[in-house]
Amino acid sequence: MKSIESAMRPIAMIFGILLLGMVLAGCEEEGPAEQLGSKIDQAVEEAGDKVKEAADELEQKTD
Repeated sequence: MKSIESAMRPIAMIFGILLLGMVLAGCEEEGPAEQLGSKIDQAVEEAGDKVKEAADELEQKTD
């Protein structure tokens, strides 16, 4: 049994390293969906900032 376990350990390590490399390579570039999502996130954040600014101005005028 020890010989099978000792033979499988390097194979499992190589498989793990290859899998990790594939995952990291897949995360390198943003595709069109990710780019669109980033643009939407930015637009929502900017709109939220403008709403907050308008609310602050309104609050100052009512004080």
